[in-house]
Amino acid sequence: MKLYELSTNYKQIVDIMNQADEDQAESLRDTMEAIEDEIEVKADQIARIMMELEAEANVLICESNRLLERADKLKKNHANLKTYLQENMIRVGKEKFKTPLFNFSIRNNAPSVQIVDESLIPAEYIREVVERKPDKKAIAEKLNNKEEIAGATLSYSKTLTIK
Repeated sequence: MKLYELSTNYKQIVDIMNQADEDQAESLRDTMEAIEDEIEVKADQIARIMMELEAEANVLICESNRLLERADKLKKNHANLKTYLQENMIRVGKEKFKTPLFNFSIRNNAPSVQIVDESLIPAEYIREVVERKPDKKAIAEKLNNKEEIAGATLSYSKTLTIK
């Protein structure tokens, strides 16, 4: 029987038991205990599956981290080879040529601004960036003290703990 079926049956028995006489209630208690035991077995099985899923997810996370590190190394090797090729093309004065598979050329990039000393830059060229973000900690403190804050409420949730 599925867990939701067990919990539905349990709830129905509790409702019937509340209206039953003493003899009926005693036999219903036995049924409830059996259902409780089944629920605990199902919960144990679900917890085991959860542990397996979490372990598998952790393995995948580790593997993805390993692959990301490998991809970073490959990108660095790519950049190093490109720099090596460019430097040697410049060294021999060959800034443009073709091979059967590729066209090679060295071109000038658009100029980029290098800030040598930011304190010397005139104010008209300084842009202030302001980030607006609600202070959730302060808001929670006020709401917990029964104060109202427009646009904010406290929400409560539950979590299952399995140890």
